[in-house]
Amino acid sequence: MQGAELKRSSARNAREKKLDLLLAISLCSFVFSAAYYYWRGVYRLESWPFNTSLYRPADRFNDFDNMLQICRDLARASEESWYLPAANLYFHLFSLIPGKLSLCLFLLMPTLGLIWYAARTLNGFSIPRKISYLVGIFLISHPFLIGVDRGNLDLHLFLCLTLFVVFYEKPTRRPHEQFLAALGLGLAGAFKIFPLLFGVVYLKDRRFKELGLTGLIFVGVTALTAQLQGGFFQSGLALFRHFGEADDIEVRVGARFNLGIFNAGRFFLDAFKLPDAMHIFEAWYLPLSGVLLIVICALALRRSLELWRCLTALACAMCFLPVWSNDYRLLTLLLPLCLFIREQSEMTKRDYGICVLFGLLLIPKGHLIIYYIADVGASEAGLATPATFLNPLLLVCLTIMVLLPTGARSLAAATAANRNPPK
Repeated sequence: MQGAELKRSSARNAREKKLDLLLAISLCSFVFSAAYYYWRGVYRLESWPFNTSLYRPADRFNDFDNMLQICRDLARASEESWYLPAANLYFHLFSLIPGKLSLCLFLLMPTLGLIWYAARTLNGFSIPRKISYLVGIFLISHPFLIGVDRGNLDLHLFLCLTLFVVFYEKPTRRPHEQFLAALGLGLAGAFKIFPLLFGVVYLKDRRFKELGLTGLIFVGVTALTAQLQGGFFQSGLALFRHFGEADDIEVRVGARFNLGIFNAGRFFLDAFKLPDAMHIFEAWYLPLSGVLLIVICALALRRSLELWRCLTALACAMCFLPVWSNDYRLLTLLLPLCLFIREQSEMTKRDYGICVLFGLLLIPKGHLIIYYIADVGASEAGLATPATFLNPLLLVCLTIMVLLPTGARSLAAATAANRNPPK
């Protein structure tokens, strides 16, 4: 009885250490950013992009507003939208809600979902501490704020993936729980393709039936919504645009808020005036990134890998490998982060490192404009900030940290046991 109580106390202390470290990183960043942008915006009277870490104030909620206009007419959506048919229909449903109520509902749903999911991690703390952790770590995190600022669909992908993670980790594995997990992942994949990468966890745990159910939901939803928008041909075109992401690659990959390695590499080569290297880099990036994705998935398939480690590696790959990957995609990291916080084991040096990497990825780092591509000019598309290079670097480091053999802790325990064998 005393041993069980000691174990619970140790797990609580580890959870508290992680939360306190994350909160310290977040609050320090928030205070610094508020003071810095107040100085530049109010005292120096500088305008965007020097007075905020978000998008242009005039473009607030633009992703939502633009999609709402396009998807009021599904026939127009099938021609102009580069989202998948299910996402077009989803926005069409919001277009039926009058006035600003549609935007309020669109933003309220993921906000409540995030509060509920994060609160599950904070059981056992007093209400003031819960609120401080909830607001300080999650609600003022840069990915969430920029997702709200844009009104982007990734907020609702987070909702779907929350459904998947919550019911996937249920130990009982009842039929309705399996269906709800598959439904969450299948719907997320039908909105945007990349969340289907989380299906690797089904392969890792040999849950092939649930993986097949997820595939059926994805195909069924995509086929049904495509039929409502003109048929499979238009759906195929939308899928091509969704994957290509490069209809205007020379400009679009230079965005200030792009997380990808491709974006960082392009700015680096442009800054050092290496056009030949740029052509080689652009030509070989997609096949090499495909190989790297296969390697990450293969390492994530190890059955000894904890769920949070597997999801972290896959979420990082979703962020740094695509040609086009915006800051709000970091929302997917909040899912494994909560699992990591709840992990019931003592903190190791690696855990501290992982916690710091999570914390740094959730804060803004674009305070300085350090370079812009001359052919684009000082526009959103041509700006480079420290975040342009730091975010992919931090994502790669986090991927390596979580995929390193997890036997380090067990090896240390085994060594200690050999030194002190049981009597």
